[in-house]
Amino acid sequence: MKKQFALICCLTLFSVSLFAGKPVSKEPSPLSVLESEEEKKSWCETDGYAIVLGRNLHYWLYDSYLYHDGDISELINEIVPKWFQSMDYFVVDDYEVSSPNKNLADSVKKLMLDNDSDVSITFVKTEDGKSDYICVNSYDDDAKIYSTYIFYGTKADRAKISPAEKKVKTSHDNGNAEEFIKELVKVLNKNGKSTNGDKFYENLKIAKNAGKLGTKTEDSYGDLLPDNAYDYIIRYIQKCRSKGPVNKYSIRAITHGTRAYYNVPQNYKIAVPMSDSSLADAMNSIPYKNY
Repeated sequence: MKKQFALICCLTLFSVSLFAGKPVSKEPSPLSVLESEEEKKSWCETDGYAIVLGRNLHYWLYDSYLYHDGDISELINEIVPKWFQSMDYFVVDDYEVSSPNKNLADSVKKLMLDNDSDVSITFVKTEDGKSDYICVNSYDDDAKIYSTYIFYGTKADRAKISPAEKKVKTSHDNGNAEEFIKELVKVLNKNGKSTNGDKFYENLKIAKNAGKLGTKTEDSYGDLLPDNAYDYIIRYIQKCRSKGPVNKYSIRAITHGTRAYYNVPQNYKIAVPMSDSSLADAMNSIPYKNY
């Protein structure tokens, strides 16, 4: 119930005029999401306030198109979880996503538009302090839609979490996951009229044979990482599919994680030889069977 209430607070369309004539105090804000001046320039960081459900929330605003080609996977996969942890929070689970989010508050949309930003990020404290969360809103200029990502956190000390409490390295059965990959290859080959599926599978073999785990043993959420990039890719493809339709940002986030955690070439992409959107569409065409 608390999660649902928090999500409603962040997503619900609410008229600012309801609070006309009644001053709304600005909420305290943590330090910038980004650490270095170079990062701030790279993401064109600005900030501002928007009233949502009577709360004057502080937002950090970013332009992902100028230098990042609209790719927010680094923000979602690495920067935001790290920011949450820097405030002594442990990210309790993978983010929740609403895409498209047709109920994003007009005040937030206006703030983003006024600042030429396609990403807005805010930290929201709750009364009990046990279900605080971060809300990330993004605007896809190609699809003309808003998406919202919610990260929940707890003040639990990560150092006190025993290895037994951490999530296991592999949460799927490789045999079942292989069946999904085979189905995907068939879809990409389009009944023998294309070789995209074969090229895609050959590309995955690079992650299987050369993509050994680097120096990190956990991802940004504290989950133990699989031993090779291929298992990592399968795990996160399935996680994305379990949450709903996959989009190009899902693919880019997995690609970024593959590069960040494994010894694959720095130019390695999952979506070979197609676009991220095309690969996402192919995945969505296959009924989800909880592989």
